[in-house]
Amino acid sequence: MAQPGVDFPGVGCGLVIRGDNGRVLLYRRVGAPEASHWNIVGSKVDPMESSARVARREAEEETSLAKSYIT
Repeated sequence: MAQPGVDFPGVGCGLVIRGDNGRVLLYRRVGAPEASHWNIVGSKVDPMESSARVARREAEEETSLAKSYIT
């Protein structure tokens, strides 16, 4: 059976989003194989995409943060 990350290696980017109050944004996964696990925002890195670009993209896509809040 295929195992993600083993049979299909790739590069990923995870980021910690911290508010002015010091709290960290986490989300709970709903799909298998990690259902109910808490995680940080992240994604695979597209070819030739910088880690800064993927971090901004995922922060905007997954959290709906306005670009003006992302540094």
